[in-house]
Amino acid sequence: MRLPARLLHPRLANALRRRRRRSAPVRLGRNRRARRGGQHRTLPRGHPPERLPLRALRGDRRGRTETAPTEAPPRLRLLQMHRVMEESTGHKREALNHGISAARGPLILTTDADCTPAPGWIGAMTAPLRSADVAFVAGPVRYRLGAAGDEDGARKSFGARLFDRAQALEFLALQAVGAGSIGLGRPTICNSANVAYRQSVYQALYRPETLGAADDETLIQRIADETDARAAFCAAPDACVETPPADGPRAFWRQRQRWASMTPRYPDTGFTLALGTLYGFYVMLLAAAPLSFWMPALLGPLAVAAGLKVAAEAALLVPACRRFDQTELLGALLPFQPAHAAYMVGIGAAGVLGATQWKGRTVD
Repeated sequence: MRLPARLLHPRLANALRRRRRRSAPVRLGRNRRARRGGQHRTLPRGHPPERLPLRALRGDRRGRTETAPTEAPPRLRLLQMHRVMEESTGHKREALNHGISAARGPLILTTDADCTPAPGWIGAMTAPLRSADVAFVAGPVRYRLGAAGDEDGARKSFGARLFDRAQALEFLALQAVGAGSIGLGRPTICNSANVAYRQSVYQALYRPETLGAADDETLIQRIADETDARAAFCAAPDACVETPPADGPRAFWRQRQRWASMTPRYPDTGFTLALGTLYGFYVMLLAAAPLSFWMPALLGPLAVAAGLKVAAEAALLVPACRRFDQTELLGALLPFQPAHAAYMVGIGAAGVLGATQWKGRTVD
């Protein structure tokens, strides 16, 4: 097991060490925040410090040794990994495996270096693991959106903030799909910016020779398919972590392309076929729109298909927005409908056929 699937930016992993609830996280962070030394400021709070020894794993894509964070907690141990990343094309899989190998406890938590966990994050995410049959816990991740006067939105135009809301809504839809599939007992997708799982399961399912075998999405699917254990989704408020949205259309495209590149690697063929069917629907919807100018008979079916699309998305998003207190995002649902089908067709093709970029380099 390793864990990245929907590759958001740099990832950090936490291993919780327990001897009668003793915990010890390992945190892996490899982004600008880690370089600036600010990573430790978002370390989880609300957990006894004596039960929370930390490891941080960091590496620069150019192989440079980075400056250690200043004012870091004494329990924080830094693990340099730039050589691991220089010798690998597996990006986060190798990064996570390197960090998890340094963990000595039975539980692993992962999040991103730029994520901010809630104060009770560790307790909330590990609570479902008290059940012996639970091996994997996924938690909610929400985008941190800034208004014009806020720190996160001070330098952004109105259009940029609107784009952030649109990608936040799409991101929430993915979370809702993942949570629903877990609830139905057929887990499909999750986000390694907020997951917890047993290290014993990681070691049992880890396949270094199998490409993508440790990604969080394939891991959660393999747990359901290959073990008697089950996955759970923790929707408690303290289980939520916040992260900034992708910084502009270019970063957004590359991020989603990395996520889409996982589609052919899913072990659940039924889920892959369902995604293929949905992709075909978007292709037909996109093709019918211009053809309807020359073939008016297509207007009726096109309107019905578009209406069904909006209705299905609203049925998914309205309760999700209410549950996670993000109802303001619903205002982006209709305005971005015309571009959504084109985006889905383009990103699906780019993810499967195009080269995946991460940290300025092409990766497998």
